[in-house]
Amino acid sequence: MAVKHGAVHQRGMAILSRLPTGNVIGVEVGVYQGQLSAFLLRNRNDLQLIMVDSWLPEHEQPDHYRETRDFLAMQDAETCSANKAAAIMAVSSFGRRGTVIHMPSVDAAAQFDDGSLDFVFIDADHSYEGCKADIHAWESKVRKGGWLCGHDYRNPLQTADMSGVDRAVGEWAGGRAVETGENFTWFVQL
Repeated sequence: MAVKHGAVHQRGMAILSRLPTGNVIGVEVGVYQGQLSAFLLRNRNDLQLIMVDSWLPEHEQPDHYRETRDFLAMQDAETCSANKAAAIMAVSSFGRRGTVIHMPSVDAAAQFDDGSLDFVFIDADHSYEGCKADIHAWESKVRKGGWLCGHDYRNPLQTADMSGVDRAVGEWAGGRAVETGENFTWFVQL
């Protein structure tokens, strides 16, 4: 299933419209084939983007993610490898501004200092447990005034099995304002 370029544009513009001026450091969690990464890097010359994805095949995905029936949780090893190669190729022309980290999101978060990032965009494990873990792992990494954000929030196209994002974001946000943007994006300024 390919990501429609219109959706990538909408998501990308929703992110870019919230970024500060000057040099920006951000993380995209859940890269798939790198279309959003390439869009962000192409449209923001002062962006350094770290792209985190586990690219795990179905038999290595956690049960709670496979149970969502998200197509990314149901791929074989060959497809995951091809997706990773596509992501690397998509950002290869941006040099050091685009860095790919192949590891689980929570493990990757531990490599970053608290308050070191301008934004983290979460679009990986869409289960409640997975999204909640990603939010908690990355929240402290975002500087004051930066954005913790993601995709597939209040997405009417999702099945009930994939409503974990709504629940995880809602519980975490508590009384904080959750801004919504194009293509089911969500944003919380910290």
